[in-house]
Amino acid sequence: MRNVLWWAALPSLVLASVSCSDSVAPDPGSMLGTWDATKLEFTRVANTSEKVDIIPLGGVFVITLAANDVCTATLTMPQTAPENMTGTWSVSIDVFTLHWTGDTGNTQFDFSLSGSTMTLVGGDVDFDFGNGDEPSKLTVVLVKR
Repeated sequence: MRNVLWWAALPSLVLASVSCSDSVAPDPGSMLGTWDATKLEFTRVANTSEKVDIIPLGGVFVITLAANDVCTATLTMPQTAPENMTGTWSVSIDVFTLHWTGDTGNTQFDFSLSGSTMTLVGGDVDFDFGNGDEPSKLTVVLVKR
């Protein structure tokens, strides 16, 4: 009898736990448009005190998120020609995912959106800190145009 009561109560418990959650995925429509990076910081995994933010050094990153989950971006590293990229994007409650065309795998970030500012933290990327590409974590702060 005890098992029957437990199984009968389970759906109610599940619904209660789901409805009490404060986390809600953002409306993807609110994210559509063009975003400019105010921070594009690479943190060296082997030495987390070593960081490089390319924006104050003259770097530029602009990304456009379209309704069909397609994104386009232009990355200009300091003193280099712009690099144009295309790919796809998706967002869940707290994860933002980018997949660039021609790359294997996705880059996932912890994600937050506050008004017209989007913050992406912890993306696994490679960056040249002076001795060739090394594993790093990427933090990006974007402001919507």
